[in-house]
Amino acid sequence: MKVFRTIVLNTPKYFSFKETLSFLDRGFDECLYNLTDNAVSRLINLSDGIGIIKTYQKENNLEIEL
Repeated sequence: MKVFRTIVLNTPKYFSFKETLSFLDRGFDECLYNLTDNAVSRLINLSDGIGIIKTYQKENNLEIEL
């Protein structure tokens, strides 16, 4: 998978990405996104095709790969 751009977001002091993943993984058969142990991925429509957004935690930041 080719990464075109990575965006880094600072998280608040009490933010927990692990808790966010737990909330998203409530046992439903969700078709809008895909969860792994440490990331959320989603397909998006772009003007020239389809792309993937992948969000994961790295140190105290969230990184979003396009």
